[in-house]
Amino acid sequence: MRRALPVALALLAACSKPLPPGVERIGTTGARSCAWSAAARRLACVEGRFPERTYLAVADLATGKTARHRLTGFVLGGGLALSRDGGRVLVDAGKVEDNRASRSEPSDRAILVVNAGDGRVLAETPAGDAGAAALGHPAWSPDPIAVWNARDGIRWRAFSERGASAEGLLDGPAAWTALLLDEPFLVVSELQKERPRMAVYDLRDGRRTAEWRVALTGAPLASRRDGSALSARWMSETGNFVLESGDPKTGRRVPVLEADGEIESALETERGLYAIAKDPSRRNTTGKTFLAPRVLLAVEKDGRRWSVPWTSHRGELIGADPKTGNLLFAVVDEDNPGVWAIAPTREALAAAGAAVDGTAP
Repeated sequence: MRRALPVALALLAACSKPLPPGVERIGTTGARSCAWSAAARRLACVEGRFPERTYLAVADLATGKTARHRLTGFVLGGGLALSRDGGRVLVDAGKVEDNRASRSEPSDRAILVVNAGDGRVLAETPAGDAGAAALGHPAWSPDPIAVWNARDGIRWRAFSERGASAEGLLDGPAAWTALLLDEPFLVVSELQKERPRMAVYDLRDGRRTAEWRVALTGAPLASRRDGSALSARWMSETGNFVLESGDPKTGRRVPVLEADGEIESALETERGLYAIAKDPSRRNTTGKTFLAPRVLLAVEKDGRRWSVPWTSHRGELIGADPKTGNLLFAVVDEDNPGVWAIAPTREALAAAGAAVDGTAP
């Protein structure tokens, strides 16, 4: 017992060591997926043990309070989107009987509109067996929007507090993943093995405005402040990955940055552009196969470019806090999930990776 006490105290001290300046953990005790409303300064995340017991957690950064809701009859594990006012959450959920999930993910999925304050389900829409391809509240729409694959094409629907306020059907191949832009366009990575493509649809009339081939697959990642789309693809000619800015009206694409590994997340703020990519130049020495060395790449407004080692955890840049300017990064893998607020300086970002991994000195 006497030997065990010093060991326990040492472990406690290691777990409670101070974080580097400009790095803090916020809002939630876990995060399988997350969404952020900058206007409301609210954060919504899926917490709990998947798939047995999951919760919707809504954290208000202005008050410091977090509400947790158990959605009876559903298991949470897909994407989320907050309305701009932070009052509603779109949830990609699996339907289960008696609120008890099996070890496998439910096959019947639904898109829920949930009251962020009390957890009431305001609306439910069947979403097949694949769930939502995209959820978001783009600047052009008064209401948040869900996109999903249907038997007759790609469907989208905007949800007000009283139900559907607008909807449409796009005639095209199924979407592997999709992105809603701040203008009324949808960028889609199509599910086609022989001819993988990226395509853009105008949601006002359903027209396909642009498309382009990709070597293996492409992924739309973020909407830019000028209305264009940031998407990542593999370049067969070099073996590298490229982040491109694409015009949704013409399909013209401009390379923004390159990476040796797969580009997983990107975000543009007033200060610049940030992207996270896998780093094949470093080995995974953790012994955990779901972790991988990663790098954060930055392009500042003045054109300066730099990169710093990043956390080995899988995650995404979900937004920036308008009050502090901090970047919000959500760790969404099974090991130590959570949301981190990081000052947008090279010093803080350079220290953040080790802090998230728990290896900071």
